[in-house]
Amino acid sequence: MSTFSAVRFSLIIGVLVLLGASLATPTHVVAQDVASLTGVVTDTSGAVIPDVHVVLLDTKTNAKSETTTNSVGAYLFTKLLPGPGYKLTFTKEGFDTLVVPSLYLATNTVHTQNARMEVGQVAVSVEVKGAGSAVSLDTSDTSVSTDFDMNMVHQLPLQIRDNPAGLIVYEPGVVDVGAGSSSDSNDSRGGAVAGSRIDQNNVTLDGLDVNDFGTGEAFVVSGNAPVDSIQEFRGETANQLTAEGRGSGAQIQLTTKSGTNTWHGGANEYNRVTATEANTYFNNLIGVPRTPLIRNQFGANVGGPVLKDKLFFFFDYNGRRDDSFVSTENFVPLDTWRSGQVGYINNSGAGSNGAGTCSPSSRANTTPGCISYIANTVPNSNGQTLTNLDPATLGLNTALQTLIVGSGNTSGRYPHANDLGVGDGINTGGFRFNAPARLTENDYVTRIDYNLSGKMKLFGRFSILRQYTDDDINYAAPIQWLGDPVTHQIVDTTYSYVAGHTWTISSTKVNQFVYGETRAQLNFPTKNLSPSNFITYGFNPVTNPYSSQAEQGRIVPIPVYRDDFTYVRGTHQFQVGGTFKPIKVEDHTLFDLDTVSVGLGGNVSGLVDSQRPVVPNDRQNPLNILQDNTAGGLPADAVTDPLPPGFGTHRSPLSWDA
Repeated sequence: MSTFSAVRFSLIIGVLVLLGASLATPTHVVAQDVASLTGVVTDTSGAVIPDVHVVLLDTKTNAKSETTTNSVGAYLFTKLLPGPGYKLTFTKEGFDTLVVPSLYLATNTVHTQNARMEVGQVAVSVEVKGAGSAVSLDTSDTSVSTDFDMNMVHQLPLQIRDNPAGLIVYEPGVVDVGAGSSSDSNDSRGGAVAGSRIDQNNVTLDGLDVNDFGTGEAFVVSGNAPVDSIQEFRGETANQLTAEGRGSGAQIQLTTKSGTNTWHGGANEYNRVTATEANTYFNNLIGVPRTPLIRNQFGANVGGPVLKDKLFFFFDYNGRRDDSFVSTENFVPLDTWRSGQVGYINNSGAGSNGAGTCSPSSRANTTPGCISYIANTVPNSNGQTLTNLDPATLGLNTALQTLIVGSGNTSGRYPHANDLGVGDGINTGGFRFNAPARLTENDYVTRIDYNLSGKMKLFGRFSILRQYTDDDINYAAPIQWLGDPVTHQIVDTTYSYVAGHTWTISSTKVNQFVYGETRAQLNFPTKNLSPSNFITYGFNPVTNPYSSQAEQGRIVPIPVYRDDFTYVRGTHQFQVGGTFKPIKVEDHTLFDLDTVSVGLGGNVSGLVDSQRPVVPNDRQNPLNILQDNTAGGLPADAVTDPLPPGFGTHRSPLSWDA
């Protein structure tokens, strides 16, 4: 076979595959964030009426679409802008004119509006009442879906107003177990739809892919879609159509509002304050006040004509300010350790108040008689000190002690424990505090619609997000200790743009082309570290004195090229189209690999003195609480090692310079 014949054969096969796909496609326009209108016109006897002139008028913009009924009395309008305010008129010589006002066309849905015309004069107009926004049964497919008009969206509970997609949790088949659920520790079902994984959901805005490819979270819109900028919202949860989406989960289509021939606008503010919040159980238990939360969500929008009947604009601004705190807890040295004493569980059997038996689970706050202490230079009842337990006889490391409690005008890194119910209860406890976690968000959405003619329509939208969030998502809190400046933040500077062209070639042929890109830009900077050049190290069994120096960021551009062609012949509709998304992810990560871990790590209560390793090179490391505790002896009355995990050092596999 020649090269030319092979190419021709491949093209023929490709055309046949596309034709087969189009024949298998259900009989309505899909996955385009547009609406369709169809119906059959009959007379009073039920006989179909061909050649009826049908006019669909968008009363908001005076955009007009016209067609005639075919031989079986059917008509079809496709690629319509979703929303309210459509007027449908049927005229034919020998019949009264029939008018159906106030039609509401939902996004990605076929609205069926049949008509029955009576014999009479064209000059006589019959108006059908009550057809308004009543949703007709869509019998063209078997998908399970809900169309939310914005009146419904405003009435349903929606805590955060930068994205209405979260309302899909009210549809059947959607599972939301809640963040941190013990039954879903991997967060694989928090937003699962009809049994699919959460990353199988698909969200489009004006036909543009706005999914979060970075994390795959359910119902997240890259760049946001503020509620007051949305005209239509449709969610499908089962029996999705072949031309929709890229996964087996929910298919969500959002459509931005458009301007009209009349000026319209609005302003809003939603305020939530701490007075309506409840404290957590653990905060109440130890007397920590409830975490403050003051959330302001506000915005304004305006839309209207630039050129009457031709060019329209819409602009929406959405702002959010969260002055909030998150409850967090770190492990800190107990006061005995801060004063230079190391505790251990003795074998006195005294237990609590002289009763019970001491065991490895004994704690200073529950069985104080079971805990004995060794000071640096003052001998205990057995004549032992930290100095004489240290083979190097250097005793307490003053540099580390200064890091813990401070010196002179310099504050230590570790506060006093306020929660004795956590930690080992011998040398460490907990410090629970409310850490600031503030958020600043600004969303800008602009849309332009241009009616070039009765057959040509253009639209364009541009959205910008600027969001700065103190990072309590990737870290327990944005700060390491109370009083620290914000160290970790999430900076989201995502933007998106889309342009579309709809061409009504004839009453039976319509083509729509869309191009756009969602460019998700997220950075996770680390800042305000002091000192800025410290060596990162872990210090078991207490929380690290300084937070991680790691930084990362990613850019996920999602360009979309899409074209759909629809052809109607008789009662059949054929659709051919395609979507191309050349996604290329860019990311960066910055780690501090110059690290050292202080202590053996893990549980070393089972170690015995004769088997302790010797690490002579680390004896002079200034991070040890003792210069070397790897070969010391145990107190005579000790049940467990008096030097808890974390006393001593070992180096990371990568070399470091102290």
